[in-house]
Amino acid sequence: MTAPAQAAHTQALLAQVAEQLGHPVTGELAAALRRVPRHLFLPEALWVRDGQGGYRPIDRRTDPHEWMVAAYTDQSLVTQFGVAGG
Repeated sequence: MTAPAQAAHTQALLAQVAEQLGHPVTGELAAALRRVPRHLFLPEALWVRDGQGGYRPIDRRTDPHEWMVAAYTDQSLVTQFGVAGG
C-alpha cells in the first residue's frame, strides 16, 4: 500500500473513532494509529459482521480494496473461527 493510501485509511479510522468518542482523538493515540500500519497484523482472510447476525468473509487476494477498508475501520474483525471444545 502506498503511504498516501495508508494515510487516507488511517484518517478515516481516526474520524470514526472521534465520532464514537464524541471528541477528537488525543494526540498520543492519533500518533500511534498513524505510526502503526494495522494491515500488517492481519491475515489474508477476515470476517466482518454482515448486518444480519452473521459474518461475511473478505479475502485480500480476491478483494484487496474491501479488505484494506475493513482493516482500517473501527469494527471488530474475526480472523479465525474454531470449534468449541476441540
